[in-house]
Amino acid sequence: MNFVKQFRKYTTIKQPPYKILFFGSDCFSLVTLKKLHNAYINGSLITKLEVMCLPHSKIRKSVVHEFATNHQIPIYYWGNFEFGGEFDLGVVVSFGKMMPQRIIDSFSLGMLNVHGSLLPQLRGSSPVSRAIQGGITSTGVSIFQIKSDGFDHGKILSYSSPVVIDDHVNSDELTQKLAYIGADLCLEVLWNFPERIANAKEQDRKLISYAPKINVQETFINWESMTPETILKNFRAFGYQKDYFLRCEYNGQMIKFLQLSSCTVEQTAFVSGNCPPGMVSYHKPSKTLLVKCCSGHVACTKLLYGKILSSADFYNGFWQKVKKQGKNVQFLSNKY
Repeated sequence: MNFVKQFRKYTTIKQPPYKILFFGSDCFSLVTLKKLHNAYINGSLITKLEVMCLPHSKIRKSVVHEFATNHQIPIYYWGNFEFGGEFDLGVVVSFGKMMPQRIIDSFSLGMLNVHGSLLPQLRGSSPVSRAIQGGITSTGVSIFQIKSDGFDHGKILSYSSPVVIDDHVNSDELTQKLAYIGADLCLEVLWNFPERIANAKEQDRKLISYAPKINVQETFINWESMTPETILKNFRAFGYQKDYFLRCEYNGQMIKFLQLSSCTVEQTAFVSGNCPPGMVSYHKPSKTLLVKCCSGHVACTKLLYGKILSSADFYNGFWQKVKKQGKNVQFLSNKY
């Protein structure tokens, strides 16, 4: 009897192939779009594939828009499209918009989302960055049914296996790895969609955590309170990216750090542990600035101080001027 009921649940849901409207904006979503496009060319899983993009600026179009243009995939723009029921399913990957119920209802099979965490952990726009920043040791990809009452709230259709977060990986590298896992998982869900819908599971509310968008205020380094581990997690999570370079103050100006790493054994042996937070030492053999944190040091080999400088350039220029005045170089915790 149970088998009969389960069989009926499967057979009441439309089987492949499907007509799909894809929603995406960035490199994470592009990988799934490419997989869907290959499936569309084959024709057995997807018979119609079109793309919804965010309105682009005159200066730059998204990678999803460029791919769709280059492959003659019809493109629509968010806010300028009437959803009329011509698609079976909406597939959303890193789109950043809440879906109203009227849009969800316009798809006969609803909408699904590919998300870069094992939900309900790390709900929100920055799951990969927040995983690295938080020192989480593994993550993954979830595919879920979209609901209109909040971001990342729907029933789970499938999880990937856990993905170990390496101690040295940055968010771009981990995002790319998850993108391929998510794209493959999306195809697997589509091939088995009736079964996945019939067995969809609610998220465990006890496990909810959040991954809000990175704020520029988080890029400010506090040398007095931050450990090297905290600074380097922030750097790998977002601090190496142009809009979110980690920063502090020196001589009334902003310094941004373009390359940061942990100190080597030789560098650690070279520096004094008694200097105040923010104090900078220069390790000539490795041409590296070593900055004191609340405990330990971080190593910097490239920075932005008016212009891009190697640590050797900074030492040979600005440092020598300060040295002639009999002063030390000390970076200040940001007060901006």
